[in-house]
Amino acid sequence: MALALIASPRDLDLELSRTLLGRHGFERQLASVADQAKALAHARRPDVVLVDVYLAGAVELVADLRGHPSTREFSIVILADARADPREVPLLKAGANAVLRLPPGAGWDERLLRYVSVPVRKASRFPVSFGVGTAPAAVPATGLNVGLHGMLVETWAELSVCDEMDLAFRLPGEERMLRARGRVVRRGAPRQYGVEFTSLDESARGAIERFVRAS
Repeated sequence: MALALIASPRDLDLELSRTLLGRHGFERQLASVADQAKALAHARRPDVVLVDVYLAGAVELVADLRGHPSTREFSIVILADARADPREVPLLKAGANAVLRLPPGAGWDERLLRYVSVPVRKASRFPVSFGVGTAPAAVPATGLNVGLHGMLVETWAELSVCDEMDLAFRLPGEERMLRARGRVVRRGAPRQYGVEFTSLDESARGAIERFVRAS
């Protein structure tokens, strides 16, 4: 059974019980304060951690989970209300994977399912070029790992969390250039950025699947 740790000072259990989290195969563990959520994360090792923007100490919680060797690979999703909330940005910078908005709407379950476990990625070094916004994909970078949901890139260019970008990259063993649309979701080590794919065509998806499967 998959375990979802929900860290929120609000009573979201009824609302979330109507989503994928309320169906057979899921257990929900609730924590109302950050210290409780941190202890449960280390003790129970959930498949996904959902952190409410209204949780006091939320940024410190996410940073701690990302910084500890035993929890740094956890999937961490931010829960926020329907309108964009400035509190989302420091949480993404601290290492959260994504934001899901409340109340849950169309596509909510599908998007959450992507983060129920950390997507499988393969480490390698491969050439990447990108353009932020509508700029062409011309800024050089190096891919450090890749999976079906995103990649880790290293570049001298300065990027910000939530930057939208077009990417072009060539995986080892592939002759053709692959293309994707992505969004910066976190900063890693110096000059490293986690990019979530927001659009990936079938040819790129197939190439990534073959590349990861060959590990």
